[in-house]
Amino acid sequence: MTGALQYVSGVRPVSTYGGFQQFNMRGFADFLLMVDGFRDERSNAAGSAPLTNMAGVESVEVLKGPGSVLTGHSAVGGIINVIRRQPSDTAVLEAGLAYGSFNTKRLRVGAGGAISKQLSYRLDIGVSDEDGWRGAGSSRNSAYFALGWKPTDKDRFTLQIGANKDRYDSDAGIPTIDGKVLPGIRSDTRYNSAQDRMTNERSDISLQYDRRISRNLTLTNRIAYAADDIEHNAAEGLAINAARDSVSRKFLQFNHRTFPLQNMLDLHWRFKTGCIEHRMVTGWSFNLLKRQTQFDRRFRTGYAHSVSLYDPVDMQGAPPVQNTDRTNINEIMNGFYVQDWINISPQLKALAAVRFDHFNGRYRPDDLAAGTRGVTTKRNVNVATYRAGLVYEPLRYLSFYGSWSNYFRPARQIAAATDINLQPETGYQYEGGIRLTHRDRLSLNVAGFYLKKNDIIVNLGGGRFDRGSEADSRGAEVDLQVEILPDWSFQSNYTYTDAKYKKYTAASQGGKDLSGRQLVFAPSISIVS
Repeated sequence: MTGALQYVSGVRPVSTYGGFQQFNMRGFADFLLMVDGFRDERSNAAGSAPLTNMAGVESVEVLKGPGSVLTGHSAVGGIINVIRRQPSDTAVLEAGLAYGSFNTKRLRVGAGGAISKQLSYRLDIGVSDEDGWRGAGSSRNSAYFALGWKPTDKDRFTLQIGANKDRYDSDAGIPTIDGKVLPGIRSDTRYNSAQDRMTNERSDISLQYDRRISRNLTLTNRIAYAADDIEHNAAEGLAINAARDSVSRKFLQFNHRTFPLQNMLDLHWRFKTGCIEHRMVTGWSFNLLKRQTQFDRRFRTGYAHSVSLYDPVDMQGAPPVQNTDRTNINEIMNGFYVQDWINISPQLKALAAVRFDHFNGRYRPDDLAAGTRGVTTKRNVNVATYRAGLVYEPLRYLSFYGSWSNYFRPARQIAAATDINLQPETGYQYEGGIRLTHRDRLSLNVAGFYLKKNDIIVNLGGGRFDRGSEADSRGAEVDLQVEILPDWSFQSNYTYTDAKYKKYTAASQGGKDLSGRQLVFAPSISIVS
């Protein structure tokens, strides 16, 4: 995924601790990952998640800026939609084999075609393994199968099944003092325990039904279920001792189990009001999320064995894990939406959309060691979100556009203090730009944006939070693609982002004013070619 998105302006892929992927979009680390249009709640709930290989992936769509009206809550910096391959009647057989640095090995096999006049399929299998730089290797194995059935000319069913079994070597990085690496420490030095590991096992299934009611009216219903299990146990926290000759290591251990059930019902129709053409979508979406995180509290307070700063040798065996605590997330979201794409004239197009969401969340900590249940925190939210856009095309190859959208993000945190009232985050974005295209040989897009977040919740750990912060991001993006020859092209992008806290008084630091502080993983300038 990092390689796929490195040429997208305003998007910065970030890999942390060897196996976790997150994406900073237009200055904010809040993004929504989707697979075939279904929400991947792992990244949404925890900020990052491991991603398997892309053997069955056809393309990746990126929509920058708030998109709650399209998908529901938490689409702040943008939406990344991974689209897997679809069954087709065309027979195809594909294979790919690669070997590279750090003992990297990749194998991909894909096949598809018609089984009968009504049935078609697609099958993809991917295996990848690498030792990794600094010894932070991984093994990722995935399988994907899709089956298409057309019983009539007006009906189509599509079944998709995916699974992966992955392993990652955790990487805590290099300890620093005041953000600086001490002289003499090699960049490939590893301080992790030999017992560090993270595994991810996931399976998902979805079924889509399309019914063409008439030439201008289509009904689509999609339902999906997934089961995801992440086990993590690694020495992540690193601290150099006072003598600056050894490193103390602190474990982080947890087990995330995520079970989302989703359904989307859409009605698409085309009609005209006078000479104005409309393409309208109305629908209802249902999201049920059950997620449990179990952990051994001894690993949250205990430390791994210390190792030498300059020549670390790990002598620690595998520490036994007995989960003592569990946090439970149970959420239901119902969303109703309508969107209208309006063709006013050959030069002028508009889009307007509105969505109403009812979000119901229940959060509870349990003490497994004592066999007791904690107090349930309830959060009910009713929110309306909007999206509007306008495109003007004075020439066939030149267009000017502008848009406005907003978002909301529910508070999922469990506060230790009962008097803390965590409100949903909200925000909005303005965007404007110019796009120049010439056949398939030239594409130039220049955009400017302003994105603001209100009521930001800053997690301080231990159930403590700073509340009511504000942050904004403003910047410009330039994307250029040029076809030099039929088989040769040039691609480049430039991004300028100014993402800072607009208003932040840190109660955790005695009321210190941190307004103007740069947001993490938000570089001011990025150029990729």
